[in-house]
Order: sequence, then C-alpha cells, then structure tokens
Amino acid sequence: MDIDKISFNLVCDKKIIKELVKDCLSETLKEVIYSNQNHNQTNSYKDLKVNNRKGINVNYKKNFDLDNDDIISNNQELKEENKRLKVEIEKLNEKILEIEKKGREKLDLIANKNSSIIENLNKQIGELQSELAERFTEGKKIYDQLNSIDKKYIDKLQAYLGYKNFESFILSSSMNTESLEKIWLVSREAIKNRDFSDAEILWSYFLYMVKLFNYTKNEEVIRIDKVCKNDRYNVYEHEDIDGLVKNGYITKVYLQGFVNAYLNERKGNAIVSVK
Repeated sequence: MDIDKISFNLVCDKKIIKELVKDCLSETLKEVIYSNQNHNQTNSYKDLKVNNRKGINVNYKKNFDLDNDDIISNNQELKEENKRLKVEIEKLNEKILEIEKKGREKLDLIANKNSSIIENLNKQIGELQSELAERFTEGKKIYDQLNSIDKKYIDKLQAYLGYKNFESFILSSSMNTESLEKIWLVSREAIKNRDFSDAEILWSYFLYMVKLFNYTKNEEVIRIDKVCKNDRYNVYEHEDIDGLVKNGYITKVYLQGFVNAYLNERKGNAIVSVK
C-alpha cells in the first residue's frame, strides 16, 4: 500500500517535473529569441545611427569647406579694403598737415600785421595822451593863475563863463566864438587899464582857448593877427592904446587882434602904441 502510493507519487512527480522543465525551456527559449531580436534591433539602430552620423559629418565637412572658402575670400577682400583705407588715411593726413601749415602761416601773417597795427595805434595813443596831458597841464596852470588877477575881471568873465571847476572852465571857455570874444574884450580892458600882469594872464587864457576851439573844428576858424613893431599903423586893424587916431609906425604891440576866418570878419583890432 505504501509502496504503491510512493510509486504513484513518483510517477506524478515525474510528470510534474517534465511539465516544469518543458515550461522552463519554453520561457528560456522565448527569452533567448527576444534577446536576439532586441540585439538585432539594437545593432540595426546603431548601424543606422552611425550611418546617419557619417552622413552628417560628410555634409558638415562639405559645408565647412564652403564656409572656409568664403571666409578666406572675405578675409582677402577685407585686407585689400584695409590697405586702400590706409592709403586714403595717409593722403588725408597729408592734406591736414598742409592745411595746418597754411593756417599757421596765415595766423603768423595776421599776428605780425596786427602787431604792427597795434604798435602804431599804441604810438598814436601815446602821442595823443602826451598832447592832451600837455594841453590840459597848460590849461590847469592858466586856471590857477586866473585866481590871482583882479576880481573885477573875474566877475566880468563869470557872467558868461563857468569857473566852478576846471572841467566847466575848459568847456565853457572854448565852446563858441562868443566865449572867445568875451575873453579878448576883458584882456583889452586890462591893457587899457595898464594892468599888464593881469592882461598877460588873460592873453594866455585867450590863446589857449583859441587853440582848443580850432582843434575841435579841425580848421583855423579864429585867426590871430601877427602885428609887429615898425608895421605901418592901420586904423582898420589897429587901435592906439591911448585911443587917439594917429598915422605912423607901431612902436609896441600890447595885444594882438583877431578875425573870424570862417565869416571873414574882424572881431578885434590889435592894441598898439604909435609914433
């Protein structure tokens, strides 16, 4: 009983084992087949990938060769353009240097010319300043001297002329011919009164203002006589100091007469003594 059971079990076990082995072989075969298929697919993919890469490399090389040729060509053109530009730059630099040279020469010429003009102007200014200083120095001296003459003569002058300060003195005394005539008439009065020292100051005053007046007119409008000793007495141009009409020759000139040359009119006769 037991032996039969055991035998039966063994038979069963053999079948089971056989089935198991069969199943295992079947699974293993499937795996081998699948593995082989995968391997073949992998190799095919790798071959395709390699072939594609080779194609890409070939195309890239072709494109690279073309690009490289273009770069070489462009580089050569740039070199030629650069060379041309260098030549143009050199020419422009030469022109600039030439223009700068001409400009410096012109500036030097202008500077020398201006220097000469400025030098001449400074010289003229200096001469005018010296002349003005001389004139107004003389005028200031006369202005101060007038304070020493008899007050009656100053009063007569002040009725027509300004004596508040030096500026008004100069302007009012040389303003017109009427001012000059007034100064001469006061000088004549001093001569007639035998106030010779005052008359000398007044005469200097008259001469100075005539000079200023003619200078401003740029011509000799007031002309002073040049009567000399031993000239023949002329009643139309001379006046005896004593007021007597005489014939003869002049022995002394006390005061020169004057005329308005612009109007061709005598304004004062020379005061003289006659013998």
